[in-house]
Amino acid sequence: MLVIHIDTMEDTSFLKKVYNGLTCKVLYNPGSRAEIVQALEQEHDLVLLMGHGTPQGLLNREMNGYCVDHSMADLLKGKRCVGIWCYAAEFARREGLEGFFSSMFVSNATEAAYFGFDADDRETFGEVVRFATHVNDLLRSATPLVQWVPSLRQGAHLEKDYVRFNYDGLAYLGR
Repeated sequence: MLVIHIDTMEDTSFLKKVYNGLTCKVLYNPGSRAEIVQALEQEHDLVLLMGHGTPQGLLNREMNGYCVDHSMADLLKGKRCVGIWCYAAEFARREGLEGFFSSMFVSNATEAAYFGFDADDRETFGEVVRFATHVNDLLRSATPLVQWVPSLRQGAHLEKDYVRFNYDGLAYLGR
């Protein structure tokens, strides 16, 4: 498993829990796109891409460009992928990728306010930790990606409007 984790803010630091204790190659805030390309060119049974992003890709650590975008889509095609960033599912649909992806995912108070939800950082961060821990459990148990969305929804606080919003955007894309 290859993990590309772009950690730019407090909410993205909690994503370390996704791969905590797992055997994997981790590119944590990689220094260059070339480093990412080189890693993607190698065989990996699963590729995890995590951080902040847009429908155009995963933002770099400076958040002024992309570390993974359309130019790398061919390196991701045919691989099982997990994309955890805002609008990863939209990126994956456009690029024809397969796997598990989040859509817009409220992970901090600023995003909550922008979308009209009443939640502070403590609450949203707690939900990110809950989500990341559950994803780690799914990886540890080798749960097929097609089962992730219903499994994650079972353990979620869907009574919270922003959590329901987050989980309604989760998607499995595959054949």
